[in-house]
Amino acid sequence: MNNNESTTTKKKTHLWKIFLYATIGFFSLDVVIGIIWVLFGFSFGETWLPLSLGKIASISSILGLFSLLTMNNVLRFEGGKVAKVIAIIAIVINLVWSIAWLLIVCDCFDGLKADCDYSGIFHHDACTEPYDNAIKTSWRTVGDGVVLSVFFTTLASYLSIKNRSKIIMAIRVGALVSGGILAFYLIKCISTGDYSMDSITGKMLAIMSIVYVFCIVLTPILIRAQKKKKGQNEMVNKGDDENSEVKLREKIEKEVRAQIEAENKAKNN
Repeated sequence: MNNNESTTTKKKTHLWKIFLYATIGFFSLDVVIGIIWVLFGFSFGETWLPLSLGKIASISSILGLFSLLTMNNVLRFEGGKVAKVIAIIAIVINLVWSIAWLLIVCDCFDGLKADCDYSGIFHHDACTEPYDNAIKTSWRTVGDGVVLSVFFTTLASYLSIKNRSKIIMAIRVGALVSGGILAFYLIKCISTGDYSMDSITGKMLAIMSIVYVFCIVLTPILIRAQKKKKGQNEMVNKGDDENSEVKLREKIEKEVRAQIEAENKAKNN
């Protein structure tokens, strides 16, 4: 490995650690807020510092999920070119949906309805239409973005797998096919706003979800098992090589010793 490759690897490792620590930190904050809420009976709408507990927890959860998905995609930079490109696309999508979600949580669109006159019940009229459109578009962006991000992260992860065993290859195909079908239907539902499904479509999506989760859970287990088996085989082969080397050395020593003894006898005679 030359100096440039070594420097690039160090940068990737450093970047991965940043997102790892960020993921742990943001989700730890969620845990702390949850414990405070349980112990002191705070409501999630209650003001704590300048923000409510609910907003703090929501922002922390969004940033934690962003860091988690981005961390996994940074790991894929060590894979092939296709996996790396897909990982970069996933990171860009992560930025888009996380920003859209943060804008909603932080009430950044409230200015669009500031001059609207309504009392008690929120009325949908021409005045609030820009606000409604902004919120609707943002939620669609969040929904589509999260679905695509998860799918592309899965795609990049499975394309980075170098193991060529038939079982892992079959599981990889199953994960990508089921994940692709799920992503297609979820994005379709989010875009059209039509979440009604007939019995056939609903059953198919349920089966695809089960297959997808099964493949995602089983793949790392099989990879670890095969790595362990490979390591054991290498140790056995190494031991066999060492035994063969010892036997060969003993054989050569015997032959040399016999030859020296024969020469000594010839000299004495």
